[in-house]
Amino acid sequence: MFSSMLLRSFLFGSLLYIVLAASEPSFTNAINRGLVDHGSIPEGSGLAASRRHPGILYTHNDHGGKNKIFALDATNARLRATFTISGATNHDWEDIAVGTCGQETCIYIGDIGDGGPQPHTIYRVKEPRDIRDQSLPVESKLLYEFSEKDCETLMIDPQGELYIASKTDDEPSWIAHVPTNGNWGTGTVVKVHRQAKFPFYTSKKNPVGGDISPDGTEMLIKFKEWVLYYKLASGESYVDAIKRDPLKLPYHPEPRGESVCWSRNADGYYTMSEGEGEDQPLYFYQRK
Repeated sequence: MFSSMLLRSFLFGSLLYIVLAASEPSFTNAINRGLVDHGSIPEGSGLAASRRHPGILYTHNDHGGKNKIFALDATNARLRATFTISGATNHDWEDIAVGTCGQETCIYIGDIGDGGPQPHTIYRVKEPRDIRDQSLPVESKLLYEFSEKDCETLMIDPQGELYIASKTDDEPSWIAHVPTNGNWGTGTVVKVHRQAKFPFYTSKKNPVGGDISPDGTEMLIKFKEWVLYYKLASGESYVDAIKRDPLKLPYHPEPRGESVCWSRNADGYYTMSEGEGEDQPLYFYQRK
């Protein structure tokens, strides 16, 4: 009986490996789309593709920045608009995501780094109707506490569920689901619990960003020296996916690369570095 269970487990694992290996994607090396103005965005710490406006990427500054997000042109990295987020404070904004919120799409801003107070805050802002300088109100916010004080990865799935990953040094990081149902705008502090460890770690503080594809089947996790890819098997959760070894995707080394996101239709992904005192490239990696 025991041996038959082992055999079934081995066969299932082998089949999963074959299915995932057969579906491995291929991407080009980095394509330089232009330089991001470090005067406005000296510490770009997150990227997310607009669902409402094709060719627009949202970003923001890191710890110490103002309560602003920026719209970049994905074709040339030029600044298209600056949005002041009224009702929000940038203690330590570390990542940004775009996803559903009812019948609309929203920008989710993670004030989730160790430079901010506990509880941490995730802001939800409706995507603007026009790409122009303007003030955008916070539609709602969610408060949470987590044993891992420093996170730089915020992701959203197609159902509007949020995931964060802790940033650690010399030990494995944790991924966790942030319970959102009924918790937006209530003032209730949500308790977030460790769910799964990455099966590896680096000597640098990682991970620093991530994104789930618009259809929910692919996930990117950004380490300082890598972009890691996960293709979800049928019925597999994002938490379970990180327990296995990922695929390393093409990545052009950046001075302080902390940003990654899928394009609007997942035909590629973008990376961007913090400014380091000068303009930095916006890189695109095209799916072959």
